[in-house]
Formats: sequence, structure tokens, C-alpha cells
Amino acid sequence: MANAWQMHVKKTMEDMKKSSGNATVYLKDVLKKAKSTYKKPAASEVAHHAKPVHHKRKTARKSKKSRRSRKTKKSRKSRKSRK
Repeated sequence: MANAWQMHVKKTMEDMKKSSGNATVYLKDVLKKAKSTYKKPAASEVAHHAKPVHHKRKTARKSKKSRRSRKTKKSRKSRKSRK
């Protein structure tokens, strides 16, 4: 779905092509002209075309410790003392 600016640029390009007799029209020139003729749409018009926003609820998650991190190196017995 195109926004208002993109639709305005497209319309401006079509108008410039018609006025030049279907000659090559450069995008740079089209953007310059569109910039000078563009007017932002009213807030009510923008809200009408906007999609409704759905927010996801965040739920608490239990953290899981990996098996390796349960015991620290200091709490493990050294190999010599195990023998």
C-alpha cells in the first residue's frame, strides 16, 4: 500500500510525462516538482487509511539455568581430592 507522498509523486510523474509528450522524464526533476506542490493530508484523512495497531501482552517467563551453570567451578571438588 502506497502512502500519500508516493501517490503524489506517481501522479506528478504522469502529469509531467503527458505535458512533455511522453518524453523521458527524470525522477530527480519529478521529485523537485512534487516537493513544491505537495501538501500533507489532514490528520483525519491519515487516520482513516492507517491500520489499527495491536499490542502484544508481555507475559512473565521463568528463567531456566543451564545444567552447566548450576554449580560453579569453586564448588566442584578438584580431581585430586576425588581420588
